[in-house]
Amino acid sequence: MIAFANQIQPNESKHAAFLEMLPRIINYARVAFRGLDPDAKEDSLAEVIANCFVAYSRLVQLGKEDVVYPTVLALYAIRQFRDGRRVGTRANCPVFATDGRSSTSVLRTISDGGNN
Repeated sequence: MIAFANQIQPNESKHAAFLEMLPRIINYARVAFRGLDPDAKEDSLAEVIANCFVAYSRLVQLGKEDVVYPTVLALYAIRQFRDGRRVGTRANCPVFATDGRSSTSVLRTISDGGNN
């Protein structure tokens, strides 16, 4: 059996508040991605919604639900998407391998002084 240290209990009123903002978030995202093909638009819309929900959840967790606005959430999520930052990815790694090597081999190369 797996026991989680911090089990987060869903708060229906908080989720309802996000769902109220969702149509405005979707409208902003549709306008921002209007030039994309339908599949790319659907993927980008889903990513923006996920990013908005993660940001909203974090603000609620910090007790800052009074400063949450759908416009700000949507614009922030759209910028995150355009910058290539996706929800659930390891975008904050210190070193990225751009030549096909794994980041571990890059770190090993750096720590060895460039000697493979």
